Amino acid sequence: MTRTPDIVVLSTPVAKFLLDSRANFLPKATIRYGLAGELKVEIEQGASFDIALLTEAVIDDLIKQGTLTAASRIPVFKSGVGLAVHDGTHLPPVRSAEELKHVLLRAKSVGIRAGGAGGAISKQVFERLGIAETMAAKTVVVSTGTLAEAIVNGSAELGLCQVSEIISTEGARLHAPLPPELQIYSRFAAAIATHTKLVAAAQAFVRELEAPAARAELEAQGLGPV
Repeated sequence: MTRTPDIVVLSTPVAKFLLDSRANFLPKATIRYGLAGELKVEIEQGASFDIALLTEAVIDDLIKQGTLTAASRIPVFKSGVGLAVHDGTHLPPVRSAEELKHVLLRAKSVGIRAGGAGGAISKQVFERLGIAETMAAKTVVVSTGTLAEAIVNGSAELGLCQVSEIISTEGARLHAPLPPELQIYSRFAAAIATHTKLVAAAQAFVRELEAPAARAELEAQGLGPV
């Protein structure tokens, strides 16, 4: 009997927590994680896949290019930015912009992920706090893996990244979300490749991401609907 091949999912790592938590309910899949911009380039260069779960902007651009089907597009979740630290690290509370500024200035090193939206967001926050020049001297640029992983392995003391990335990384802890006056949300969506031959399995995968249990999981983690 011929085995049905797994569907291939190209996903941003910030969705890993959701895909892991729903693994027993999703059709069998091979999931490859990468930055949305990098995966977009791979898709444009002809990468083979069945589903993309990336930022809304990238998904919508790929739909315009005809690589993804518009009818299959679903919003999945939105994630704010938070302060990531190694589990066990003790820092003062961060409930305001001034308290965040104090923590960042006291840090010995602050990580920024190269090539991702998180790096641009971090720099924007530093500028709004008026500490961009000071932070440049202690910035550690992370070029592989996620920023949360880099904090766990000791490459940086702390950093600003997607809340969903932090909660899905073993050994990392969300110290606090960005204060409301600084918070920036990213929205993520999924869609099916126009060339997929595993239409039924791909549709089932996408439907599960919309299931009430998946929505409840998102809400429990503080990741609201788009």
